[in-house]
Amino acid sequence: MRPTTLHSADWTTAWVLLGLAVVTATCVVARWLLRNRNQPPVIAEILAGLALGPCALGLLPGDLPKRIFPVDSRPFLAVLANVGLVLFMFVVGFEIDRSAIRQMRGSATAVAAASVLVPFAVGMGISWWIRPLAGSTGGPASTQLVQALFIGVAFSATAFPVLARILDDTQLKLLKIRGLALSAAAAGDVVSWALLTVVVALTRQSGGGSTVLLLVELVVMGLTLRYVARPLITVVLSGRGTALPGTATAMGGVLVGIFLSSWATTAMHIHPIFGAFAFGFACPREVVRRTAPDLPAKLSDASRILMPVFFVLTGLSMSTNGFGVHDVIATIFVIVAAGAAKVLSVYGVARVCRLSSRDSWGLGFLMNTRGLTELVVLDVGRTAGVLSEHMFTVLAAMAITTTLVTGPLLGKLYSSDTVPSVGWRRRFARVGRPRRPTTVSIVERRSGPEFGSVKLQVALSAEGSPEH
Repeated sequence: MRPTTLHSADWTTAWVLLGLAVVTATCVVARWLLRNRNQPPVIAEILAGLALGPCALGLLPGDLPKRIFPVDSRPFLAVLANVGLVLFMFVVGFEIDRSAIRQMRGSATAVAAASVLVPFAVGMGISWWIRPLAGSTGGPASTQLVQALFIGVAFSATAFPVLARILDDTQLKLLKIRGLALSAAAAGDVVSWALLTVVVALTRQSGGGSTVLLLVELVVMGLTLRYVARPLITVVLSGRGTALPGTATAMGGVLVGIFLSSWATTAMHIHPIFGAFAFGFACPREVVRRTAPDLPAKLSDASRILMPVFFVLTGLSMSTNGFGVHDVIATIFVIVAAGAAKVLSVYGVARVCRLSSRDSWGLGFLMNTRGLTELVVLDVGRTAGVLSEHMFTVLAAMAITTTLVTGPLLGKLYSSDTVPSVGWRRRFARVGRPRRPTTVSIVERRSGPEFGSVKLQVALSAEGSPEH
């Protein structure tokens, strides 16, 4: 007999699979719609997830979000989303260039400090004013000080992964600010996650002794990762004493480390992403890249399958129900204040460091990218009881808006006035390139003795080269 209630295990599985199908299809459509809009694919996934929530799909009759994603199925979707998150956060921690951070001097250090400290102070100041404006903004675990600290962290965050994608997709790697932006964003990410860990520790309701104990546990975990896990994973990945192939050993060893680290932070009653990020940051990068150079890409691809589920759950947590004029004013004010704090502070420091005005603005726009990192931060605050539904929606709107404007602003900033008719990515690709003949080689090869190779060489002028 077919089960007819959602409480049946088979029926719950059916609804989860249906939800995954809807999420995946919506993301495909969103990527297609934004393919020429100067936005990285993750932005399409974020918007797709939010569109399936009450703020968009919920405006239609029939309460469609609740029908497509029944309440009883959401805990299972949350588990899948958390698996995607921990894989993603491992890659984030793994890709942060520790040597670049250690060698940071001068401009990079100043930009990183300005991009974190000034927005953090502005966010804390804003929180004292916005608390009565946005209605009930605090969650059950929120005091005014904890909420102020959390909003400060939310203002200071920079989405290092999204920033890196924008740099690659827009050909900003041709300019000198690329390395500066990546180094500053990486250092800022580490500081922001450390601050967030402290704020989450303060949400514990068991008194100061429990908070101190949690901080001690985190320190012990960090030392364990550095002096126990890192040497151990180096031995395992080097293949000593095992006949397993390097890639299989690396994948298994890294996955075990990710899940154990995430379990450890979850057991401390803080979000599992902290453990995944810490393990990625401590992981022996040189050994991993030598034994399995494609491992980070594989884990990143795996996370992309499940990450859209997180965006949907974020969208389901956002709601404009009960929003009045004061809430709209608060949202606009937060967006403007957060953007101005990031952009102007970075611009000022960059000018002091003798960057050109255009590069200073470009650096400010890049550091204002919040995207996925900010949504993860906000989800931590919501699940920790720091943010109410109202304040979560306000800050999520800020995170999405500041990320969406990055691509178009960079397009305006670095577009060429002499070529007004082509896309800004293509125009910008010409900036700084020498005007000399260029040879493009197209080589087609097929395996097998019956196939040869076809080689076509075309000499092109830099001024008259076709767009590609």
